[in-house]
Amino acid sequence: MGRACDPLANATKAERRAWSKKNQAKAMRAWSSTNVRYLLAHGRIQDANAILGVPHAIEGKVVHGEERGRTIGFPTAQSRLGNTGIHSCGRRLCRWLVDGDNRWPAAISIGTKPTFSEKTGLHERVVEAYAITGDWLDLYGHNVRVEFVGFLRPQVKFDGPDQLVAELKRNVEETKRLTA
Repeated sequence: MGRACDPLANATKAERRAWSKKNQAKAMRAWSSTNVRYLLAHGRIQDANAILGVPHAIEGKVVHGEERGRTIGFPTAQSRLGNTGIHSCGRRLCRWLVDGDNRWPAAISIGTKPTFSEKTGLHERVVEAYAITGDWLDLYGHNVRVEFVGFLRPQVKFDGPDQLVAELKRNVEETKRLTA
């Protein structure tokens, strides 16, 4: 039996770069920040979290949005999108931290609002979190932390509010199941 060895031990920078591109997101690249960004961008939240040792998270201040979520039964806390490390749009699930003390399971959307983009503009990117709790949460002006623990689905444009609400109900049930 031979001993395990580092395949890049004597490689040049160019050889390392070529090897990295060829082997992107494989287990042997686990400790690469490039690999973590790749995994996050492709919805592989759990794999990225395993590398990081903690859930990937973002922080931001809750701001007023159009309050459309309230009208369809899913009031969300909205924050302007900073650097999330997650470049693809879509629904994710997470635990949501407020002031470091309280946590709630939450269904999260990162990206634009394609179903309602005629008013908001297709290019405005936001983070919206629907905290799964029986209580009303007034979080305007609070700094919150969103920890990502999984991926639910990519972002989709629905034909209208009814289809969106039906999908959001499924997303909430899946989030409850996965965060139980």
